[in-house]
Amino acid sequence: MSAPLFFLCAGEASGDVHGANLMREIKARMPDARFIGVGGERMRSEGLDCLVRAEELAVVGLMEVLRRIPFYFACIRQLAREMRARGASVFIPIDFPDFNLRLCRAARAQGVRVVYYICPQVWAWRRGRIPQIEECVDLLLTIFPFEPRYFSKLRLTAVYVGHPLRDEVPLVEAEKPAPTAGAGVLAVLPGSRKSELQNHLPPLTAFLEDFLARNPGVRVRIPCAQTLDPVELRARIHGNLPSSLAQQIEVVAPGHSSEVLRAADAALVASGTSTLQTVLCNTPFAVFYHLHPLSWFIGRHLVKVRHVGLVNLIAEKEVCREFLQNEMTPENLARESAALLWNAPYRQAILNSFRLIQHRLGDAGASQRAAEAILRFLERGEQP
Repeated sequence: MSAPLFFLCAGEASGDVHGANLMREIKARMPDARFIGVGGERMRSEGLDCLVRAEELAVVGLMEVLRRIPFYFACIRQLAREMRARGASVFIPIDFPDFNLRLCRAARAQGVRVVYYICPQVWAWRRGRIPQIEECVDLLLTIFPFEPRYFSKLRLTAVYVGHPLRDEVPLVEAEKPAPTAGAGVLAVLPGSRKSELQNHLPPLTAFLEDFLARNPGVRVRIPCAQTLDPVELRARIHGNLPSSLAQQIEVVAPGHSSEVLRAADAALVASGTSTLQTVLCNTPFAVFYHLHPLSWFIGRHLVKVRHVGLVNLIAEKEVCREFLQNEMTPENLARESAALLWNAPYRQAILNSFRLIQHRLGDAGASQRAAEAILRFLERGEQP
């Protein structure tokens, strides 16, 4: 009997990290396991037979996605063919719901079982996806403790395994005192997709030019995501700033974002998984995000939540300020950065609120628990 073939699909940087950890844990329990599908550098290094690179899929926003619809559908057709031709034992989509839910439907049509890891956050937005999840998914592996209860009325099993970010980012428990006024280290995480850089870098560089000129004792560190080219990122930032100010900014090579956040006094972070990483590093921060205007207009009518940042969604209140779309201005970012760095009571209030979020992210070991749940599911031999 041939070894099981796991068909995985992770379409962005965070999913690539979690997918690689999951593959490692499956191999530890099943050394002859084989892996094929979509992933980034981390999954490829773990032995993924990569059919489509995650870097090719990672865009966000309606207009940005619309431009690539022909490419996406061609990828889905290609992946569905390969899933059938290779005889996949199970399909494991990892987050990335707009793409992965369509591939779930193709897997179900071929009789391939589906285990969704890091399930779509329909409790926060896009509740219209629930019928499709119920139709196409056999097992949901959830990352927040309240999620299984949310799916309890559906005809599928939901198992809480914990947040896999806890396997990547050790919790920093020591609180950080405010640095001396006019000094300190500010981390800036502009996003992990090229489309995010296109939208975020203009207001960020305008903010940095003014803020650093006014505060020459501040140093800025910008960790580059695994999906981006650090040389290109450095050129785009430094090329738009006077050389005297560019010397205050360090673009850090991929793979060091947690190190940067742990050492920073405060941070500005693009909305996404990195906000939770910043919570675990116990660094006070604000959230920003900017989309194509039409994507934003339509999104605001589809999303029925008060907050966008994961940190605020999990806390069910505003823990960190959100600067979205037209509010992402150099003036707002400068004002907030000053408060995050030097307003001690404000910093402390944010750090106090982090404790609840850190608790809700669970304990380390999510990747192990996810691997064990998948292998138990395969052992039962259940069919869709």
